[in-house]
Amino acid sequence: MAILFLETLCITVFETKDVQAATENDLQQLLNQNAANLMNNEILAQTDDLIPTAATITYSGVNGTANWDIDSTGKLTVHSGQLAYGVGNWKNYASSIKSVYVEEGGKSK
Repeated sequence: MAILFLETLCITVFETKDVQAATENDLQQLLNQNAANLMNNEILAQTDDLIPTAATITYSGVNGTANWDIDSTGKLTVHSGQLAYGVGNWKNYASSIKSVYVEEGGKSK
């Protein structure tokens, strides 16, 4: 009985290209850019909570001759004018009101 072993020869050919090593200046520029990016991202992350977002008007109306509005933060603003006698017509939104601001010129009877 004869045992035959065949050896397989694999040849892999790679394309070669010229490779240029980075210089010290290139490496320093890369480090500086990475540091600047990290600092910018850190500053943005820290200021995200500090930058107020604009409140939007959720309810508005007129009481007497004074306009009023309630914004998304719950601030009732009474604009200049004469308020009507009695309970303000914003009473239906009382549960939304967290603060009140009366502009200069706002008057009540």
